[in-house]
Amino acid sequence: QFALNLVSYSEDPTVLTGELMDQEVVLKDALENDYHNTVHLIYCLRLWMAYLFGKDELAATMIDQCKSTNSAFSGARTTITVNETFYCGLASATLFMKTRKKKFESLAYSSIKKMKKFAEDNSWNFSHKVKLLDAEIFVLKQDIDMAKKTYNEAIELAGKHRFIHEQALACERAGTFHSMLGNHITADEYFRRSHELYLKWGAKCKADDVRKKFLTE
Repeated sequence: QFALNLVSYSEDPTVLTGELMDQEVVLKDALENDYHNTVHLIYCLRLWMAYLFGKDELAATMIDQCKSTNSAFSGARTTITVNETFYCGLASATLFMKTRKKKFESLAYSSIKKMKKFAEDNSWNFSHKVKLLDAEIFVLKQDIDMAKKTYNEAIELAGKHRFIHEQALACERAGTFHSMLGNHITADEYFRRSHELYLKWGAKCKADDVRKKFLTE
């Protein structure tokens, strides 16, 4: 259902209800039967979606839910924990910038520390993620030059390592950064590239989101 929400129209892609499952039914059953891994997975996927589609309040809630859910995934370097770490870090950086709550600053820094440990063992899969998290931290520090440089490094590495969706995300974040600086022509170039990459990945719903939010016809 997560993938389906990305590739086709969904009224609210952050809600994992549709052709393949009903989020509330699955979650209720998992909670009643102590299926902790299922509960944790749903929260992690919703955190990912909340960040992708700019739902900050939901992202904050899902961060709390992920942290409070015991799971066999905890502590292990699985696809689930990697994505939880990555999107928790990205969402926390955004939330700290908007709320100035120290909790989110701490989560952003702890996430990047964990991702750097992952990258020590497997640079191919994780180095571009580290670069994108680094870029967000440089934004928090108001280090404009390093943020510009590091966003471009994240984009280049994600492309080189064939992580199309994360290259698209890095372009989107770079576009948002340049838009914030008033560099609207540069921002538009990043947003257009992001849109193209999301389409290439097959995520039409997310590509449409970028087009509607950031691109003029």
